[in-house]
Amino acid sequence: MKKLAAVLFALIVATALIFSVAAFDEIFYECEDGDISGAAMDYMGGNIQYIGDIASGGNIVGMSGDNAEPTLATTIDFGSFEATESGTYRFLLRYDTTNDTTKKVDFLIDGVRYPVPIPMDELPSSWHVEYRDGIVDVELKTGTHTVALTTSEDFNRDSSNPDTYVKSVNADYITINFIGASAAETEAPAETEAPAAEATEPAAEASPVTTAPATGDAIIHLTAIIAAAGISLAAGKRRA
Repeated sequence: MKKLAAVLFALIVATALIFSVAAFDEIFYECEDGDISGAAMDYMGGNIQYIGDIASGGNIVGMSGDNAEPTLATTIDFGSFEATESGTYRFLLRYDTTNDTTKKVDFLIDGVRYPVPIPMDELPSSWHVEYRDGIVDVELKTGTHTVALTTSEDFNRDSSNPDTYVKSVNADYITINFIGASAAETEAPAETEAPAAEATEPAAEASPVTTAPATGDAIIHLTAIIAAAGISLAAGKRRA
């Protein structure tokens, strides 16, 4: 009987592993490790600045732009990542900035801009005093997606100072986390009433058609079958 229980347990565990979906692990990128392009490349060697223990990894990237070329921004490209399931993904930017002028920066998710909320009235008046988190939640489907940071198109332009570099936020790091499945996947289907049977001659019975259960149901069904088989086997032994 102990051997039978051990076999059943092993089968249940193996079934769960087969049908389980890989969880999404947090992704962490240091901004200085990204592919930096645009205005920052002509300013302080990519505008990577070492500031010691204040920032993660000791470095930040100064997101800068050029008044002489309004379209020239700074972009940090982090490449692609895999979304393991459809739903809401949270993109977090740890940044440093001041309240003296408007500083804007956007996430680029699959090339689409998502502005990072920055509360200008709550920021310190000096650099490197405290770091804040800007959060953007985006609905994504399962598959490969690209992620980057870029200065906003209107982040801090000053037409009175041509040929002058201007700075936006100091970017420390970003993280990506999965925070919830899509509503369409979590909502239970609405219940519908079965149509009333018509008083007609019964049709010839057709061969039954079955549909493969969903992943979660498959585990339950297979576990029930295994358990039933175990009970039957145990009962057979007792009768013998």
